[in-house]
Amino acid sequence: MKYINFSITALSLLALTGCSSMSNLWLGDDKKEKLVGERLIVYPSVFSTSIDESYKGTLISIPQAQNINEIKSSNGINSVLFPNLTFAANFKKSKEFSFRGSDTFSSITQPILFDNQIIILDSAGKLLAYDLDSNKKLWETAELRKKSSAGLFHISPDFYHGGITLKDNILFVTLGLNTITAINADDGSIIWSKEIASPTRSTPAIANDLLFVQTLDNSTYALNAKTGEIVWAHYGVKSDVSTVETSSPVVVSNIVLVQYSSGEIVGIETTTGNELMSLSNNSGLERLGAHKQFHSVVHKIILEGSLLIFYDNEGIVSALNLKDGKQLWSNKLGFNKPLWSCGELAIGINESKELIAFNKYDGRIKWQTNLKLFEDQKNKHNTVWSEPIVGNNKILIVNSQGHLLEFDINSGEKLFQREVIKNVMTAPIIFNGKLYLISNNGKIVEYS
Repeated sequence: MKYINFSITALSLLALTGCSSMSNLWLGDDKKEKLVGERLIVYPSVFSTSIDESYKGTLISIPQAQNINEIKSSNGINSVLFPNLTFAANFKKSKEFSFRGSDTFSSITQPILFDNQIIILDSAGKLLAYDLDSNKKLWETAELRKKSSAGLFHISPDFYHGGITLKDNILFVTLGLNTITAINADDGSIIWSKEIASPTRSTPAIANDLLFVQTLDNSTYALNAKTGEIVWAHYGVKSDVSTVETSSPVVVSNIVLVQYSSGEIVGIETTTGNELMSLSNNSGLERLGAHKQFHSVVHKIILEGSLLIFYDNEGIVSALNLKDGKQLWSNKLGFNKPLWSCGELAIGINESKELIAFNKYDGRIKWQTNLKLFEDQKNKHNTVWSEPIVGNNKILIVNSQGHLLEFDINSGEKLFQREVIKNVMTAPIIFNGKLYLISNNGKIVEYS
């Protein structure tokens, strides 16, 4: 067991109040003035990816499957709150929605679903609303890119994906360029639109009438959610390497956690923009630039009480106890897309196309399954696998060849495979007991 290597003068220590699970957090006392010092470094202590044989045969307790009836963020479902979802076991295709898709791998925004509606952001920068029962289009916006400095940042005929967040019947939308827009969810009318200095593809986070977005140049903005005015901006380490992915902020009590393209995580005070903490694995820009492209990694942290799990551009996964600053474990597992949390396990797919389940609290690997065994060998090099989810006590993943696979959560054994639509590169969505798949060529298919 090791502690994060840091000097006490490196941080302004902040106590998180109003959140019992995060009380006495390692971040400290909010009345102390921020001091200048070195950044925290989390040094990886373990690099073995071997299966723990004693853990392999242990049956874990799987949380009871839950129905979910609203998904109000393009970040999708919070697997810490909803680790196991329920949906129709013997499903078949029931509906299809069309929108303008893209040939680009990284250009599909996850829709949001609520009140029997689905809200879609297409690659032309239009927002569309459909009724899920009738398939009727309720409204669509004009091309929101007209509100943006497209000439400064636009690099293809299509948008790279942005993000949507719903709060109090207002849709907060990023477009992949430099504009954040607030839209009335009833009719698609624009409430306000604000340009910032650099493009953002992150899904906005909102808390206490403040809207938080990350940008591609490692900056974070806080905007007034009612007016769109900028409250503060935080600037991380700039990079000369172009990115096409951005993680999204996570708000806990009075801190917004952001992970920049270097893999560094920064904690920022929500109302002032003061940097309160900074930590990273030992794989910064110097190492990264030589052999790793930023766009291959989609960062997304797991935050469960005081447990923080994150991974960097080198695929190093670290677990920290935020109450005392202890590093619980660290392992180079090679993940480059979001993990799913289910009970004591976290599940993800690494760069070698291995599906891996590991213990969140001590890092032991329970099993790993080679997904290349389930690819069409004629086109295996171009196959993209979605991030995993858990439903009906099983792991579900989809690949771009048009296959949906189910795996046993205790063993990693393949249980079932069926044909679905092709060109799916994002995680399956489960909503009100139905399964939704999104293809890059502009189809959303409902299975029920």
